[in-house]
Parts: sequence; C-alpha cells; structure tokens
Amino acid sequence: MKKSLLAMAAFAACAMSANAIDYYAIGGSIGWNLQDPSGHFEETGTPGVYELKYNGTFLGDFKINDGTWSNDAANFGSNGSALVVGEPYYYGVGGSTGNIAIDGGSVLNPTLTLNTNDGTLTIVGETQEIDYSYGIHGWIFTGDPETWETNEMVESDGNWVVTADIVPGEFGIKVMDHNSGQQVADPEGSNWYWSPTGETTADASLAVVKQSGSNGVNWTSSLEGSYTFSFNLDAMTLIIASPSAWNDITADENATFAIYTIDGNLVKAAANMSDVENLENGMYIVNGQKLMICK
Repeated sequence: MKKSLLAMAAFAACAMSANAIDYYAIGGSIGWNLQDPSGHFEETGTPGVYELKYNGTFLGDFKINDGTWSNDAANFGSNGSALVVGEPYYYGVGGSTGNIAIDGGSVLNPTLTLNTNDGTLTIVGETQEIDYSYGIHGWIFTGDPETWETNEMVESDGNWVVTADIVPGEFGIKVMDHNSGQQVADPEGSNWYWSPTGETTADASLAVVKQSGSNGVNWTSSLEGSYTFSFNLDAMTLIIASPSAWNDITADENATFAIYTIDGNLVKAAANMSDVENLENGMYIVNGQKLMICK
C-alpha cells in the first residue's frame, strides 16, 4: 500500500512539473527581449505560484508572458490601475491588455509573486520615485527605419528642450527615467507621446497626445539640419524651431532688428546680437521670424 501511495505521489509531482509554464516579466527595467533570464519566474512549492527575485531597480511599464506573444491565455497585463507595493494586483489577461504601471514609480530589489490560481501579482520591496524625463526618440537621428535612437531633453523654464541634427524620418516623445535611461510609464500609464495627425511643421505649435487612451501616430518629418525641440508638458505642445532665423541674424553682426514676444509685445525696437543672447528662454519673433531661445 505504501509503495502504491509513493508511486501515485511521484506521478502527481511529475505531472505538476510537466504542466508548469515558464513565465517571464518583459518590459520596464528588463527590456522587451523575449525570455530574458533576469525576468524569469521560478516555481515555488505551490502549484500555480511563481516567484521572481529581481536584483536592482524594477521599473513599471511591463507585462508577463510565457516567453512568447502567441499565447493570449499566458499574456498578463494591466487591469487599468497601477500595481501597489504589498497589495495583490488582479492582472488583466490577453494581448489587448496594457502595460502594468507601478504606483510610486519603481521598486528596489523586489520580489514578485505570480499566482495564476487566483490571477494576482504581488510585489514587495522598497518603493523609489522615478525622476521623470523626456526624450525625442526616432529614426530622424539615423536615417534608418530599423534603428531608432533617443536624444534626452533637458528641463528649462517649464519646457523640455534638446537641439540635434536630424534627417527625414519618424519620431515620438519617450517618457524616461532620467537615472536609468529606461522608458517608463507616466502616472497615467503612458510611456509614449505622439501626434494626433502625424504632420510636422517647423516653427509651429504642434499638439501632443498620450498614446494611452488616445488615437495618434508618430510624427513624420521631412526636416533636415539642426533643429531645437521644445516640449511643454503642461500645454502638451511641441515646437520644432528652425535655425534659419538665427543664421539670418548672425550673418551680419552689425545688423539691428526688432524683437517681439510670441504674443506680439515689443521687447526692443533696434536690437542687436547681444540683445538676442541676453534674452530669457522662450519663443520670440526676431527680425520677422520665430526664434527659440534655449540656454
């Protein structure tokens, strides 16, 4: 009788092991490569319960799958809310679910417990705030649709600004953690900002929308040369300032010209290059052309 019971127990253990699924966290700090070992959940002593001990800062904006994107039943994502440290999170199931955001931003050296029996995910560890930053991300820096690069912007007087050499191509605005350089979700769950229409015009205020919860497309640009990107997070606008106005001004160092605010208020009627260099950051009309000042 004992031999029979032992045989049955051994058979059950083998069956449990055979039915076990390898689960992986993907996205966030781990990146989007399938079956990354750093995101692998290990089996625990309880069937259907898996554990991931992550060494380092674990960022939100991630999902969990079985190492593929083909099995919707093993594709776990957001339920529309953020994952709170120490509380069970009832994850969504299927390829249409969004990425999971972490309330508070990120967690240091966390343990993630995936319970497929009750459909929950729990994370424990020390919460860390994200140092949010933004970057222009696209193939406008490479000319190759297969190679996208990021130029991180710097905050300046309420705007996020970067000047870079660009070529025709596509781009968007990436939400980032400044400390790690990783793409992260903002508090509303969006990790990517883009255009409602895709149209790109220099020296004009372009509308910006969040990818999560809104229709949009990447900007498609035909611009080439050195341009200054200025993103206003509060107004959700992007201005791509051309270098032409500055080139016209610097062509004659003795020239004088009028300077106006973007609202049309006169700053100085007979200004010179020195006056331009002393302007505060912002958009101006100089010598009849829009000029972005970024220091």
